Amino acid sequence: MDGIVAKLTASVTAAPEVHQTPGGLAGVRFSVVVDNTERGAETVVRVSMQGPNVPDVAPHLAAGVRVFCRGRLKLRTWRTESGERRTGLDLAARKVTIIRERRPSVAA
Repeated sequence: MDGIVAKLTASVTAAPEVHQTPGGLAGVRFSVVVDNTERGAETVVRVSMQGPNVPDVAPHLAAGVRVFCRGRLKLRTWRTESGERRTGLDLAARKVTIIRERRPSVAA
């Protein structure tokens, strides 16, 4: 695997976007938030995964689900409509494992 190999334990921020690649592979895109308890900050990482494991993982991804992701990390730069420069992290995941499903809320 070329590039920076990263392993993240994080929480999914929202429902995933499931798609099919032009080559016919299943794909999923979602964002996770990584807590940095040392600095009291959070880092958001966009995760994408393709391949035969997507149908097994994607149905379990939802806001609040805890996941372990392993893959290649890239720094992405773009400009907003107002011309402001932004940067973000993308992870091309080779593996996504569900650590803990979201707990159902209990009505009082």
